[in-house]
Amino acid sequence: MVHGSIIYFLGAPMKRTTACIVIALAAISLAGCVSSSANTRSEVKVPDQSALGRGVNAVQSGDYAAALAELTPLAAHGNAIAQYNLGRMYYYGQGVPRDLDQATSLFRQSAAQGNPDGENNLGAGYETGEGLPQDYSQASALFRNAAVQGNAKAEYNLGRSYEHGRGLPLDYAEAAAWYTKSAQQGYVLAQYNLALMYDQGRGVSTDQAQAVIWYSKAANQGMSDAENELGVRYEKGQNVPQNDALALEWYRRSAAEGDVDALNNLGRLYENGHVVPRDYAKAIEMFRQAAEMGDVSAQASLGLAYAVTTNYSQALRWYVAAAQQGDVVLNLGAMYFQGFGVSHDLVAAYALANVAASMEGGTPSNAINNRDITTGLMSAVQIKLGDALTSRMQKEGLLKALDSR
Repeated sequence: MVHGSIIYFLGAPMKRTTACIVIALAAISLAGCVSSSANTRSEVKVPDQSALGRGVNAVQSGDYAAALAELTPLAAHGNAIAQYNLGRMYYYGQGVPRDLDQATSLFRQSAAQGNPDGENNLGAGYETGEGLPQDYSQASALFRNAAVQGNAKAEYNLGRSYEHGRGLPLDYAEAAAWYTKSAQQGYVLAQYNLALMYDQGRGVSTDQAQAVIWYSKAANQGMSDAENELGVRYEKGQNVPQNDALALEWYRRSAAEGDVDALNNLGRLYENGHVVPRDYAKAIEMFRQAAEMGDVSAQASLGLAYAVTTNYSQALRWYVAAAQQGDVVLNLGAMYFQGFGVSHDLVAAYALANVAASMEGGTPSNAINNRDITTGLMSAVQIKLGDALTSRMQKEGLLKALDSR
């Protein structure tokens, strides 16, 4: 999973990460809420300001009906914090129908008063193009306005703007500086991105000790990518003492949250009998979860695990799903050569070996060896048919060409 492109803007709950809404009761602003006319002012009932605390608490506890009742009058009277929280409810459809236009309007009103959460959320709208025309320059300017006020989410978003050169010049050093500010406030996505910066030496000097520190902080907040990264390091003893038990624990935590890499790593451990007893059923379970999420590596591993357990029909299914990989194409060819799960078909095996030999990411020497073995068993007519099938596979795609046989 790649988090460098994640935008955090609306306080959405993360995996085991609780987003907190800061209540600035001492900074309640009602600017522009009351008419300058004394007669009008006497007719307008200004909401009880203790409603703000009740409304925000209701948002946090999920009582959206109560939140709506408390926050709506405050937002109408210009309270920036109420406008932000009410906008968040409209964005997610919490207690109200989802309404991007209304959410954007409320964020804009909040941002106009300098509220950092409102500025950050409005900036996110400009960055994603949700409810607003996409405008990276506007987004980065709003992120900066909120970041200089110490808003951790905005600091992270501003770091991303620098890291990816969106609305600002590409500048890894600036990205790392803003990630650091956010990470030091405990913001998990910034902690993970800062770990990556130290790991890869982007914007900072390569420092694996710092990388481990920030991966650990993010992992302890439930960031699945960071959990998997720690598992890899403990398994291999990279910049930490080698520890199989900790590797297994971090892989399991990450896999429990559906992290594809962790599921593949756990499957590999069970398949090889490393750290845990060999267990193909558990390996298949791990690989299948990742494969069903579309992970090609898991699909290939699942095909192999089924082939080892002689479930050739399932092996064929998953090899076909992952057939854009060179070595997987070769394994599929081997099934046609052996007649495992499919009819024995030398022409298909020959054509698949040809395709595998030409694919990047495969092992051409193995493919050529398989093709040569297959050729030795084929007639001249079969070889001609195999060459024609190879051409169709390259033009039409593997599956379409095989289905047409």
